[in-house]
Amino acid sequence: YVAKVEANHHLKLVSEVGSRLPAHATGLGKALLAGLSPEELRRRFENVEMFAYTENTITNIAELEESLNVVCRQGYAVDESEFTKGVYCVAVPIRDVSGEVVAAISSSVPDARIDGALRRKMVEILRDNARQLSEILGYQGS
Repeated sequence: YVAKVEANHHLKLVSEVGSRLPAHATGLGKALLAGLSPEELRRRFENVEMFAYTENTITNIAELEESLNVVCRQGYAVDESEFTKGVYCVAVPIRDVSGEVVAAISSSVPDARIDGALRRKMVEILRDNARQLSEILGYQGS
C-alpha cells in the first residue's frame, strides 16, 4: 500500500501504508496479477504456499488462473472476504504508456454495507480514477 484514505464510518478496515498482503487473497493483488502472462504467474507462484485466510481464499494456481481470467474479462478484481472475513473489496488496474499494469487502486467496505448499487458505484468510480491515473502515465487504451 502506498496511500490510504479513511472513511468517516466507525467500522473501518485496518491496513497501513507500506504494508504488504498476499496477492492471491486480495482485490489489489488480483488486479496486479491479472496483468501478468500465464507463464509469469506460474513462475511467481511456483514455490508459494497459497494460505487460506478464510473459507473464501483461493488456495491453488488453477483457481487463481480462473479468477484472473474473470478479472481480465470484466476489467476489475474483487475480494469477497478472501483475506479478511466481512470485507468486500473492488480493485482496478492502472497501466503505463506501454499498457503494462504497474499499479492498482481499490476500495474496501464491510460486506454488511455492500449491495448491488454500491458495488456498481465502486467499480464506476475506481475505473474513472484508474483511467485518469493511467492517462497521466501515458496509457492511450480504453
